Amino acid sequence: MANNEEIFAILKVLIESTAFPKMEMSRLIDKLISLEKKEDRSLIQRMMSNEKNLYVQIHHNNELLELLWQIYLSIQSKKSIT
Repeated sequence: MANNEEIFAILKVLIESTAFPKMEMSRLIDKLISLEKKEDRSLIQRMMSNEKNLYVQIHHNNELLELLWQIYLSIQSKKSIT
């Protein structure tokens, strides 16, 4: 299990990347926070609440998680991407 510092570092890098639309980023943040020990979750949630509110998303508004996964699967199976 990751410790507080590791999860916080991953969250900060993820947020600073501004790689995902706000809804996807929010889901990713929540899922990473859920990996915290129960007694530590409230601390990291407080730390990330402001980050989530101030997050500036990229401008294309397309969800990327599914697209990234499909690209990965295509690469692994050596299929062309259309």
